[in-house]
Amino acid sequence: MAAPATPTFTTDELDRASAWLADGGVLVCPTESFYALAADPRSPAAVDEVLRLKKRAHGHPLPLLAGDRPQVELAAPGWESVDASRRLADRFWPGPLALVLRGVRGFAPGAVGEDGSIAIRVSAHPLAAGLARRFGFPITATSANRSGARPSVDPLEARQSLPQSAILAVIDGGKVPGGAPSTIIDARSGTARILRAGAIGLDEIAGAGSGTRS
Repeated sequence: MAAPATPTFTTDELDRASAWLADGGVLVCPTESFYALAADPRSPAAVDEVLRLKKRAHGHPLPLLAGDRPQVELAAPGWESVDASRRLADRFWPGPLALVLRGVRGFAPGAVGEDGSIAIRVSAHPLAAGLARRFGFPITATSANRSGARPSVDPLEARQSLPQSAILAVIDGGKVPGGAPSTIIDARSGTARILRAGAIGLDEIAGAGSGTRS
């Protein structure tokens, strides 16, 4: 699949990108911070390819990106019944906050924790969110670089940093802003437990009325 020449995607281009994911492909895709590796989190082969490209071991589930809150409900039914998670989503979505939630059955092992949990956010990037909506299910959104390397803000840099792959294509969304990664929070206990500090600070999280602990 050829990468588009401009940052703006047409409906046809989104259709082709969605079909690429549905066929088990992997995409280098822009997000609100860095370029990410997008794949179907229910496909063991696609998830394994993402892990191979990153040289990332199993046991560290891939973060997910949704196009909207109804998609989060598809992936984690009933998640809004946890008050702390719902309040954080109300305050920070769409945006760089991933919530740890109980996922549905059917996720590939590399996209879900041993306890069945997923880490998911609603993206503020129109192209990434639009792709997830067109695909019809949340997609993986781990940074498009080798584990431990610097995340990429440029699509060519992201592609060049990764090994060759017959099922990897690139969405050229232009340069993205970079900055801090998404903050990852587990609020299922009623208190926001910070698993990864990031773009949303601890004071902001506490101000959302969920309390914090590390």
